[in-house]
Amino acid sequence: MKQDSITKESHIEWIGKIPNKWELKKVKFITKILYGNPLPEEKRKKGDIPVYGSNGIVGWHNESITNSETMIIGRKGSIGEINFSENPCFPIDTTFYVENTTTKHNLKWISYCLQCLNLTELNQDSAIPGLSREEIYNSKIPHSQENEKQIVDFLKKKLEEIDLGIEKNIELIKLLKEKRLVTIHQAVTKGLDPKITTKNSKMEWIGEVPTHWTIQKIAWAFYTIGGGTTPKSGEKKYYDGKIPWVNSGDLIDDRINIIENFITEKALEDYTGLKYHPKDTLIIAMYGASIGKLGILNFPCTTNQACCNLANSNKINYKFLFYWFLANRDNIISRAQGGGQPNISQDVIKNIRLFVPKNEEQKQISDYLDEEITKINEVIIKIECQIKQLKEFRQSTISYGVTGKWLIT
Repeated sequence: MKQDSITKESHIEWIGKIPNKWELKKVKFITKILYGNPLPEEKRKKGDIPVYGSNGIVGWHNESITNSETMIIGRKGSIGEINFSENPCFPIDTTFYVENTTTKHNLKWISYCLQCLNLTELNQDSAIPGLSREEIYNSKIPHSQENEKQIVDFLKKKLEEIDLGIEKNIELIKLLKEKRLVTIHQAVTKGLDPKITTKNSKMEWIGEVPTHWTIQKIAWAFYTIGGGTTPKSGEKKYYDGKIPWVNSGDLIDDRINIIENFITEKALEDYTGLKYHPKDTLIIAMYGASIGKLGILNFPCTTNQACCNLANSNKINYKFLFYWFLANRDNIISRAQGGGQPNISQDVIKNIRLFVPKNEEQKQISDYLDEEITKINEVIIKIECQIKQLKEFRQSTISYGVTGKWLIT
């Protein structure tokens, strides 16, 4: 039912027109926003009280600092992300929080309004970016006390439908990724002929392999196994040149077509560890956040020291090995050594043994996987686009609800 056919202009872009009887209020007149409390990581491991950080639950504690339903807002890290706890909780100092005791208004309604403010842009002027409470306080939102619950009820029903669609698509992507991995693993360990006779590989994590496949050691198969290095940072004479320089962060389990970093001829002269690696070199990240990530060079490049570069083999097709590494990444990473920063190391990679067919069959398997994985990836991309569209529709639905458009149209 329409509340009123008469509207007024808010003069705020994201709000537009609102019902004539509604007001524009600053957030500071709606609610008090509190800072979360510090809690060392070692104290987040026991208890039954959820500990909230900027992106959700980060542990458990035996005490709470809220007494009721709580809205948690990411202040540092995941800036502007909003989470809800229906029970007492412990928001830490990377968050702001609002609970029923700090406002007379509907908490869910406040959260919907805040989601329309584009909080990620309300940063405080600081060395470490963070959400500014003052900026939130001074932001205006449309308000009608009598319609708060009505808005929440309207949005709850609409958003449940949208969220269900998003969840189904996320689950579908998960299944497709599992199918992709199974397809790769089956092809690089069993081949393409389901009727082929097999033998025991004597490797528990591989199982049976085709009888005619032979064992190869990485160190035996590649003429070139090398790394790279990083020229001294801050030295302008070494950077922003014309020589491509791949970092482990550039590895995305695909061909490397675009990179951001380049070094100079002077760097190549001064650092013997810097060498050009040819097109089709297979790269694996040995440590750091990208450990186990893969890439194939589409043009000659140098690399940093976190990359192990495999090139020039007449025994193992680089594309076959790329897929083999993808299928067996977890096992390879499990061989990493070291505590704080586990390192696969070149020696670990050199000592990897795998069963492979002859080159012609390796190419057939690689070509088959190129085609099959491309098909799966294309479906995943389409579903990811659908998820993006659903999230955009979700956001526009929230805006539609909190500005009262559904009451006046």
